[in-house]
Amino acid sequence: MKKKMMAMLIAVVAISAAACSKPAEETTAAAETEAVTEAVTEGETEAEPSEETEESSEDATDNAEAEDTELAAETAKVLAKALQEDIDEISAEDLAIVMAYPCYVGVGKDGETVDSEEEFLAIDPSQYLTDGLKEAIKAADIDSLEWTEAGIVVGAPEGTPNVIFGLSEEGTVGITGINP
Repeated sequence: MKKKMMAMLIAVVAISAAACSKPAEETTAAAETEAVTEAVTEGETEAEPSEETEESSEDATDNAEAEDTELAAETAKVLAKALQEDIDEISAEDLAIVMAYPCYVGVGKDGETVDSEEEFLAIDPSQYLTDGLKEAIKAADIDSLEWTEAGIVVGAPEGTPNVIFGLSEEGTVGITGINP
């Protein structure tokens, strides 16, 4: 199981890196340069970017953000499907591979925010890898899930139990919440 999750994670990271090779700033700069070049070619010589240039820059930024969100959603779905397929054999060590720290684990009275693999592995897995969570993940229709501000919530339609795949502070996709 651990090898399969690692292989899946490596594949997802490779896809993400290839698809995100142009940051939004570069895309915006390229759009601005193109618009200024068109303006100069057409005989305009103003030093400030035209209103049209500013609009195209905003459009380029919006498009880049939409592409990043779409890529994050697709990456999360790939990870969620791998989790769904192997949920009955999964271990805390397997989950630790796809965690995005800091993450929330809903154990105890108020839950815990864990900042590292060591902190996550210190929690008794029977507290969060419950039968209810496993059944909710198995029953989830992952293809129909939409990216929200929190990420993709995989689990019971009524809310909990669930696992949330979202973005870490570094921008990687992984499990950001477990709510048994």
